[in-house]
Amino acid sequence: MLGILDSPKTDLRPIRRALLSVSDGTGLQDFARTLHGHGTELIATGSTSARLREAGLPVTPVPEVTGFPEILGGRVKTLHPFIHGGLLATRSQREPGGELETLGIQPIDLVVCNFYALPNPTADSTPEGILANLDIGGPSMVRAAAKNLAEVAVCVEPASYGDLAKELDHHAGCISLETRRSLAIRAMRYVSAYDSAMTGWIATEEGFPDQIGVVYGKETELRYGENPHQQAALYRQEGPKCGLPWARKLSGAKELSYNNLIDAESALWCVAEFSEPAVALIKHNNPCGLATAATTAEAFRAALAGDRLSAFGSVMAVNRTVDEELARAILDGKVFLELVVAPRFVGEAVQMLAKRKKNLRILEVPWPTAKEAEMQIRPLTGGLLVQTRDWVEEAPASWALVAGDPMGEERHEELLFAWKAGKLVRSNAIVLCRGTATVGIGAGQMSRVDAVRIAVQKAGDRAKGSILASDAFFPFSDGVEAAAAAGV
Repeated sequence: MLGILDSPKTDLRPIRRALLSVSDGTGLQDFARTLHGHGTELIATGSTSARLREAGLPVTPVPEVTGFPEILGGRVKTLHPFIHGGLLATRSQREPGGELETLGIQPIDLVVCNFYALPNPTADSTPEGILANLDIGGPSMVRAAAKNLAEVAVCVEPASYGDLAKELDHHAGCISLETRRSLAIRAMRYVSAYDSAMTGWIATEEGFPDQIGVVYGKETELRYGENPHQQAALYRQEGPKCGLPWARKLSGAKELSYNNLIDAESALWCVAEFSEPAVALIKHNNPCGLATAATTAEAFRAALAGDRLSAFGSVMAVNRTVDEELARAILDGKVFLELVVAPRFVGEAVQMLAKRKKNLRILEVPWPTAKEAEMQIRPLTGGLLVQTRDWVEEAPASWALVAGDPMGEERHEELLFAWKAGKLVRSNAIVLCRGTATVGIGAGQMSRVDAVRIAVQKAGDRAKGSILASDAFFPFSDGVEAAAAAGV
């Protein structure tokens, strides 16, 4: 519930007059019927007024309240003293003989308003086109109502209509102070998110802005955080609808966990690095297998072979559509996977996986591009760290041989794969590759020679003839010597 139903009567305010102006009409007519049933006068702007008339409800258009028509093609509708005076007046100014009565202004007790969706898919995508859809009157009314929460209620979310209707019924058409405060907080967050999204869409400056105002809306609460005693929730940023927060869950009985999503994010960006069909298997935020191939099924088999033991309980990502051939390869692989992430799934593939693996979570993710994820943000106590994403087009032609005999051109593809794979492993990172698949990975070690030893141990005999990539220089010769001894 939004507030406490059994509130002190002194905190209750009757809703005699409500102003409705919405872009999202979900549930509006039913809620307006509840208001009308309690004797509330309904005032509305153009399209909202039409929706209410369609429902057979009596409604007063805003121009009849202001005595002034909508002008500038609808840009100015509610910016008028008869609207904002009715919203901002204090209790004493609302009483008989007060300033409102002197000016002939009637109080407004409830604002129901939400703004134009951003970005508008039918609008011009230039900053000028986005600005054309910038809502002015809506945020002004919402701010005014929230500022005056002592007297006025404001509702910006259709999801709140049900609880608000119950409170109106319980209190005979009145709303409590606690509910008005709760609604005002939600409304101000909504306005803040809207302003942040608009800023992001129209900003054209390059580099790091002087201020960052990123707002996230809660999508869902998670079972727990990194550990069972920690609480966790998933939020999503206003703006481009891409990435895991916007994913569709197609199958899987269990809910997603915090750790599932951390691994899924790493897996997604591992495969997004490659233009070829690629599969990544991620465990504890590190790849345990990564491969590219002519088909996703071949890439999966190669990634799984990289470290079958560590792949147990991993998260898998693929940068292509998951089809029946890949689904069959996953089932034939007989490996326990927590989650599969991809930009698209064929229906038959989902059915095959869901039938045999009821606990396997399947996520269809709107695939991000480099532009949509230009900035990486990491919270600090009292601040943020911000950096550009590690996204660069490699140029093998510019590579320089600094020691040893030249390698043939035919091995450049292997070198490029190994170099990209090394970037995707947590430092200190060593990857051993054969062809375009990892065969041994040493990740997250405090010393680079230990990372080499782990990678060699994982690779076994496959280390002989493999290519090694390191995410940084070797400070001593011991790491190189350990690799050479293994036949790298």
